[in-house]
Amino acid sequence: MCDAPLHADGMDALVHLAEVAAGLHSVVLGEEQVLGQVRAALAAAPPSIQRLAAPAIAAARALRAETTFGVHTGHLLDRALQMSGLDSPGVVGVIGVGSVGRLVADRAAALRA
Repeated sequence: MCDAPLHADGMDALVHLAEVAAGLHSVVLGEEQVLGQVRAALAAAPPSIQRLAAPAIAAARALRAETTFGVHTGHLLDRALQMSGLDSPGVVGVIGVGSVGRLVADRAAALRA
């Protein structure tokens, strides 16, 4: 038995993988970076796992192609502002580098921080 918080087998596992890859379990609904992370993780998996996961990845891609979420990881800033009770971001300092830091900084600029 697996000690992970969620254990799924068969079709349930594929459906869950597709939901995760599509960003449906992300803090920012539809977060597009998750699909790339799932694909990168699967790239290191044995070929048998890659073949089993291929339908879930295809389903996630199809959902993303048919749905416009209009959000990305940078929208975590919106959630942080909502939780803090602040109406305006004021001055924002972004600590970190890479794509997530850039997305948060871009979102801060869009919010006129």
